[in-house]
Amino acid sequence: MDLRYLSFYSSDSDVIRVTGYLVKRSEMEKLDQGQAVLQNTTGLGLELQERSYPGEKGALMKAIVNRIIPFSSVDGPGNRTAIFLQGCNINCKYCHNPETRRLCINCGACVGQCPAGALSLGEDNRVIWDQGACVQCDTCIHVCPNDSSPKVREMTPEEVYAAVKRQIPFIRGISVSGGECMLWPDF
Repeated sequence: MDLRYLSFYSSDSDVIRVTGYLVKRSEMEKLDQGQAVLQNTTGLGLELQERSYPGEKGALMKAIVNRIIPFSSVDGPGNRTAIFLQGCNINCKYCHNPETRRLCINCGACVGQCPAGALSLGEDNRVIWDQGACVQCDTCIHVCPNDSSPKVREMTPEEVYAAVKRQIPFIRGISVSGGECMLWPDF
């Protein structure tokens, strides 16, 4: 098994490797208690205080999902389902999914450019994506001045599981990527 795809916890060190990142155990404990603050979120269009965390009164755990690929042979060992979350605080120049780095800022630049008419502006001036009308041409991504994608869904873990469970007999695992999936640690 390739160790690049494992997360592990070591009890004999103050440093923990979490999917390729070194994190101090004390910071992870703070995060588990809701005391740690994720840094370097500027430019995402994401306000962390607006996110709901488990344990908050009335909180519903959700993440912004860019897409779910039912069968992928390139996102980890074996045949897998790949779940791409939106938002990243790293901004690598070689990013394979640059449209997942930032959240849509609802500027509307993509709405008039969509050849299928799958995008519209709602009453609250937020971009609305009609998944059924979308032809996956990615014109919206190419014209976006924020290098984002309006083709996202806010989903609970239960909704993601419902979308993935049909593939379970045929896959070896699930890869969660993005963007930076660790921006949604509770999810």
